[in-house]
This record gives sequence, structure tokens and C-alpha cells, in this order.
Amino acid sequence: YCKQNKFKESLSSYQSAIQYAYSKEAFYKLLVNLSFVYLQLDNLEDAQKCIEKAISIQKTFQSRYLLAYVKYLRGEVDSAKGLLEEIIKNKELNMPKYQLLG
Repeated sequence: YCKQNKFKESLSSYQSAIQYAYSKEAFYKLLVNLSFVYLQLDNLEDAQKCIEKAISIQKTFQSRYLLAYVKYLRGEVDSAKGLLEEIIKNKELNMPKYQLLG
């Protein structure tokens, strides 16, 4: 559904799939995908909850970058900037600072 931009349909599919996640990695991936769906539906609060839960399972560059983006959209600019600075400090991203922080 996501590839077809049918995010409302994707939402119920991911919510159902989470109940049957067979491993922490599968649960993590479903939470990240669900967060993306919420983001596309402009439900920033639930997007943030899902991505924070995903980070509690597995702290990856992608999940923390997504959290920074969601926080930025919610107006939490300083928090988003702090996350991005941490990513840069840990050399997880191969981009100049000015491209990420504006």
C-alpha cells in the first residue's frame, strides 16, 4: 500500500502486523514503517511515539534521523538539531554539517 501512496490502508496493515512480529528486528522494522505512515498522514504525535519505541529496541542512524525530522516538523527544532549534531559527532553520516543543519 505504501508504494501506491495508500497510507490509510497501510496503517491498518502495519498495526495488525506488529501483533505478529516474530523477532525484535521485525518489530523494529514494523515500528519504523508505521512511523513513516503516520508521518505521511500528518499524525506527528503517533509518528514520534513509534519511532521512539523503535529506537528503544535498536538505535540506528535511520531511526534517529527520522526522529529528528519528526521533531523538527513538530516545532522541536533544538531537540532535532541536537539529534543531528549527535549523528554527525559519531560520524554516522558522511555529509558536511551545513547540509544537515542549515
